[in-house]
Amino acid sequence: MTESPVELLAKTHPNLEIWWDSSPLIFEQWVQEMLAAASPHRRATLEAQLRRLYVAEDPARSVLRGCTTNLSPDQFNAHPSAQFMLGMFSKAAEGLEEYVGGRMAQVRGL
Repeated sequence: MTESPVELLAKTHPNLEIWWDSSPLIFEQWVQEMLAAASPHRRATLEAQLRRLYVAEDPARSVLRGCTTNLSPDQFNAHPSAQFMLGMFSKAAEGLEEYVGGRMAQVRGL
């Protein structure tokens, strides 16, 4: 196994935290872009290294210890999970304006 520079850095101190400065939602896309740009003889090693950085199915095994959620509006709005949640919020909010309006009318009538 060839350790990545990030893995070597992580070994310099047991409490060192290395963070992914983006959302984990775009990690896989970034990995694919890095692999596509790599020379063919380097891809297998690079892929193994990148897969150890963030292990989505078991984050505790990841080299990375945290992440930010800096999605741009375009990235957020286009992501399938955001689309799903927006749909759920819209469905949950059906009739809310009428309900609040009715409650406000009752309060004003008191």
